[in-house]
Amino acid sequence: MEYFNSTENWTANSTELTPTVTYPFPPSGYHNAHIIVWSIVVGLIIIGIVFGNSLVCISVVRVRALKGTQYRFLVSLALADLMVGILIVPLSITNELLGCWVFGTFLCLMWKVIDVLACTASILNLCLISLDRYYSITRPIKYAKWRTHRRAYFMIGAVWTLSFIISVPPLFGWRNEDKTVNGYFLCEVSSDPGYVLYSTMGSFFIPAFVMVFVYIRIWGAAKKHARTSLGQGIGDPRPSPSQAGNCGKSTAYELVDTDEASSQAAGAMLRVDKNRNNQNGGKLSPQEPPGSRRFTNNSMLSPNSASSDIRRRTSSCDYREVDRKRRKVAQARERRATVVLGIIMGSFLACWYPFFQLYVIATVCGDACNIPDFLFKFVFWIGYCNSALNPLIYTIFNRDFRKAFKKVLGIGR
Repeated sequence: MEYFNSTENWTANSTELTPTVTYPFPPSGYHNAHIIVWSIVVGLIIIGIVFGNSLVCISVVRVRALKGTQYRFLVSLALADLMVGILIVPLSITNELLGCWVFGTFLCLMWKVIDVLACTASILNLCLISLDRYYSITRPIKYAKWRTHRRAYFMIGAVWTLSFIISVPPLFGWRNEDKTVNGYFLCEVSSDPGYVLYSTMGSFFIPAFVMVFVYIRIWGAAKKHARTSLGQGIGDPRPSPSQAGNCGKSTAYELVDTDEASSQAAGAMLRVDKNRNNQNGGKLSPQEPPGSRRFTNNSMLSPNSASSDIRRRTSSCDYREVDRKRRKVAQARERRATVVLGIIMGSFLACWYPFFQLYVIATVCGDACNIPDFLFKFVFWIGYCNSALNPLIYTIFNRDFRKAFKKVLGIGR
């Protein structure tokens, strides 16, 4: 931390002059313009965190469509992020702009413990949500029966308990001593190597590994599901009513000779499906396809036509076109799932990985690594931004949440 140059004033003390060294306040070195910019930016972050996560909680409480068990996990995540926005970020920006801690040693210790608790709970809730989505996709029926409200609350309780276990050791002495420089008390993140490795592994690296692994599996499962859904429709020679509506409005029937040895039965089977959109009222079309013999409702098939088969041919609907459209929809769903998962993992890693990586390097390497102070501050604050992004990422792709937000905010009534 850089400080302004100190000034010396000389005071008379009986028979000699003694210098009195005074230091400017604040000792952070920020000018007024810097303080204003920092305050505006961080103020917007706080507003985003509090507004977005409060809206999630209110929506789940008030909107009936969000009463599902899975939404409890999002409320737990929102509560953790609210702690970050209300209890952590305001004190962090005050400590940053002043360059010292003015709230006492006890509050300094509690602030650091709650900081680790809230950020860890936020990350572990993200991990819990990823596991919930994975089992919902891979074992939908079995997991839906297993995931009762009671078990959901138990899993949420386990997340907060683990977060508490990771965050409280400094209360029992596992921490480095706080420093006082030029009479100013500094409240800094812990630099005790043992606790840093312990907390970073439990708070980030292990949950991050689980999330990356699980989301890769989710992406694969979603891709497989899309292909399976596509394959179920292929090979069905008859379109569904909705598909038939997209076909042509006239139907022609043709008598086609077959050479198959298995069709040696007397007579032939006529398969007639009436098209609701058929302008001919379901009657046979007078079209005569090349190479086929036309017949009418009064036509009689002789017993000698055992080697013949009657089949329907739509004149303006190619089933391959239906299959192509179905494949296009499946591919669009696959791309959408890939984009959503990419945004989730990309934002999480972009916000938290730089801080935890530099935190470990700075602790293990010390001054030898010479990490720039501005770089560490930058990644430190980017981590907090994840608490503002979570309510956007985990709800903007959810139609029920979008409707709930509009209802709570009174939009579109």
